[in-house]
Amino acid sequence: MSGHLELVVRRGYPDDVRFPEPEGIVFNYPGNFNICLTTTNGNGYHLLCRHGYIRVTEPVIPAIVITEIMYNPPESGTDSLEFIELMNNDTVTVNLLDFFFASG
Repeated sequence: MSGHLELVVRRGYPDDVRFPEPEGIVFNYPGNFNICLTTTNGNGYHLLCRHGYIRVTEPVIPAIVITEIMYNPPESGTDSLEFIELMNNDTVTVNLLDFFFASG
């Protein structure tokens, strides 16, 4: 027997968002989200809602500051002394694994 699945994220009309056959849903703004799941098959349909089921918070933007750049040190042409010094200007530890320079 085949069926259908639909997920509805309820933020209040007209902001309801429907996801037929939901997969890989991304929430792009913060808030508390009510979730309703509707399943249908040969026997009819079933609706289940959870209020405030998903809470999305503001992203944390780390306070990383570039404090020193040595881009052309006086050496014999090997460029082995170039560096960028970063300072964490916050009290929270920051994982730099996914940090990168987009240009320059």
